[in-house]
Amino acid sequence: MFLFKKIGRKISVLLLIILSVTTLLIIKYPQFFSKIFKNVNKQSVTLPEGFPDLPVYPKAELSSHYDEEMEGEIEHKYEATWEINESVPVVMDWFTNSKNNNWKVIIPPFDPGATGAQEAVFEYNEWNIYIVVQKRDISDPTYIYVSVDPK
Repeated sequence: MFLFKKIGRKISVLLLIILSVTTLLIIKYPQFFSKIFKNVNKQSVTLPEGFPDLPVYPKAELSSHYDEEMEGEIEHKYEATWEINESVPVVMDWFTNSKNNNWKVIIPPFDPGATGAQEAVFEYNEWNIYIVVQKRDISDPTYIYVSVDPK
């Protein structure tokens, strides 16, 4: 019985040391561990079948999509959200000045210099595209909300 108490104490001490070292490393290198934990919980998101092949802001990451009716919401054929670490004006400027021949600005952003949120309406092939670019908080990424309806 005495042997188990000694081993139990040694294991407890060892676990306490491991926990302490891990805590110190997380405090010392938060960027490294935030990347690890972010990728552990990150699920792969893909666009639904039939979603139009739209121009996507370079290096933006798809974070969600909808392809069904949502009760109480404005209903669109497709909806998707991308995230990027870029300013709202830079992102919206990229969409409004797209060099794609099939991409047309129907309603430009009301205030192109706005840093919190901007919205615009575009036409692309047989689709009407509604884009809202928004940054909720300085520490948040910029969200690109895209809603798509057939013309």
